[in-house]
Amino acid sequence: MEIDGSQLEGGGQIIRTCCSIASIKHFDIMIHSIRKNRPKPGLADQHIVCIKSIGEIFGIPLENIRLKQLELLFEGSKGKNVKEPIVKTFKMKGAGSCCLVLQSLLPILISIEGSHQISIHGGTHALWAPTPEFYNDILSPTLKLMGITLNVQLKKYRFFPKGGGEIECLVQSPSSIQPIKLIERGNGIKISGQIVGGKGDDEEIISILQFVKKECRKNIRINGEPLVCEVDGMCHSNGKTKYVELYIEFEHCRISSCCVQENNETFKNLITRTLNKLYEEFEHGGCCDEYLQDQLLIPMALANGHSMISCGKISLHSETMFVLLKQLLGITFNVIPQGSYNIIECSGSK
Repeated sequence: MEIDGSQLEGGGQIIRTCCSIASIKHFDIMIHSIRKNRPKPGLADQHIVCIKSIGEIFGIPLENIRLKQLELLFEGSKGKNVKEPIVKTFKMKGAGSCCLVLQSLLPILISIEGSHQISIHGGTHALWAPTPEFYNDILSPTLKLMGITLNVQLKKYRFFPKGGGEIECLVQSPSSIQPIKLIERGNGIKISGQIVGGKGDDEEIISILQFVKKECRKNIRINGEPLVCEVDGMCHSNGKTKYVELYIEFEHCRISSCCVQENNETFKNLITRTLNKLYEEFEHGGCCDEYLQDQLLIPMALANGHSMISCGKISLHSETMFVLLKQLLGITFNVIPQGSYNIIECSGSK
């Protein structure tokens, strides 16, 4: 099978998805034009770690993979049938995202029945990548509805450029993934999350917390009433990088906004950016935020039955996944507009 690595989103998501699905289904795949339209085309260190991690689990031979290469032949047909629990540790040089490596491995872990344990060393909170908190607080309770138990523990904070952080992922996978139907939010319960400052932010974080709670009470209301706000604050001692995770908990789902500090962005700007995204997700009325919607597409494609989720605007990452999963698995995703939100549906391949 041949895949154009520059189509749509045109980034590492295509590489991670293609290699994980090819290994699960045991077929060969050629990816060309890898990240062709990006400022630094071709494979980066983090992509190579993802590919080699998948290859190690399945015993797939990988030779002559190098930085910046624009083509990749991944021979999934040469992989072994893995039936035993997977216990592995993967390490990256520098601060490559631990969670993007986990993203490449998660389709494999949920496809093989049993209890799996993966440790990943690198950067724990990176730009343009999910955070450990997102996996644990948002994705995990949603996957539970599909019969999958996911627990991601943050063992050690580390940020760009040094790395050296660690996450541990525990997955309990069923013999057959249950389809998901997640359309209605249900009653609003509370606003939760955490605001994490860097070294020297101890005093500022107190006023930041007060500001966030005030803004949430003012702007997030259900039937005219504010929700209880249980947002915590803390500081780490590994540099100055800050990040924020906020989510609204409903009866049936959680809607989140997670942001990592960009360059020398002020704390106030980081908070404002996170809050504005949370307000946007709150307003559309669906059950899945922008990041959850595309994280659920592979589990939906691998599930045994018909799945439906509601979400806001369809992201470019999701549009890319629709095309990829059609090419890789023959799965067709349908998008049904429902006023302020959309419904994504498909029938799984398993």
